[in-house]
Amino acid sequence: MTRPRPDAGDLDLARSLTSISARVPQLRGHWDAISAAVEAHANAPISSLRLVSGRVIHAETVTGSSFAVKFGNPSAPLAGEVATLQFLANAECPVPSVIATDLTQGEPEWIATEWAGTRTLDAFLGECNDPEADIAGLHLVTGVAQIERAFAQVTRRGVPGAARNMAIELFEPWASHAVDGLAWLFSTNVTEPLHTAMDRVVTTALSAPMTAGPLDYHASNVVVGNADPSLTIIDLGSIGFDWPGRRLAQYAMSVRSGVPGGRFRTALTPASVTQFAQHLAEIHGGDLVSSIYEVDAHALLIAAIAATQLRAVDTGAASPERTVGWGAIETRRTSLRPVVLRTLSSDGPANDVREFLARN
Repeated sequence: MTRPRPDAGDLDLARSLTSISARVPQLRGHWDAISAAVEAHANAPISSLRLVSGRVIHAETVTGSSFAVKFGNPSAPLAGEVATLQFLANAECPVPSVIATDLTQGEPEWIATEWAGTRTLDAFLGECNDPEADIAGLHLVTGVAQIERAFAQVTRRGVPGAARNMAIELFEPWASHAVDGLAWLFSTNVTEPLHTAMDRVVTTALSAPMTAGPLDYHASNVVVGNADPSLTIIDLGSIGFDWPGRRLAQYAMSVRSGVPGGRFRTALTPASVTQFAQHLAEIHGGDLVSSIYEVDAHALLIAAIAATQLRAVDTGAASPERTVGWGAIETRRTSLRPVVLRTLSSDGPANDVREFLARN
């Protein structure tokens, strides 16, 4: 009896499985369970596999459905991320849905989720026009606020003093050098008025209320839909206490690290900052104007910290990774100035710094 010959798709999938397993050995040992779970959910066989990173694989079925398979390791366990994704999905937040996971042990070895897409907000802001960037900023505000609302029950239990002290301790060194970074960026002197104005920005930012939420926040962890401007927030394995304005500002900041000719850009506008402050006031209470000032202060500080880091690249003081990732210094420097000078509120401490830099 003649055995049927495998078709080209079967051979391609087998080759991909062999190739990817050489990079991610866990895949081979769990392939039967992963493929069964994905195919049962999609009601279709898997047609292709693609390695996305050292821990993530993209699986596509013959019907075009796509899924992400992430593997855990001792330094990046998955149990917390599984629980967070399920919690946020139940709260109707814009996060990938968990379709299956390895529950044979206390700590899952893999998790399969819906595939959010390949285009990150970091990449999108590098290529879109201004109106598209502004719309993306408003969608980002909505998504981050939904997550903020979901975690509000945790925030209401109180922010541990140790968590606040640690956040301030980690942030203060950057904040203390922010004025030097801005002076370098705009080729101006560090004067007493600039120091005084920046001190008020730092005080405003660090005295803002902290809330529970994601800690791994940057524009590469936001995925932009291909057919519409909807956003999905990914990589939610690390949860803790931080400033919500800082989360939003850094989620919104495109840095294009490692991209030749990469530029800085932010999706924040006065409208998106005001809208986020309104969400914060509604969720947590407090004064709307104060919330606007606090979000604006964090937005300015994120840009100022980028200037400090770029200055370190220029002087040879940065890490090798930063130096390689942030090449074309003058291109980056030119693109960062309008990010710093973009007015995000009608007045307040951050505006005082912007006006000083614009005059000088």
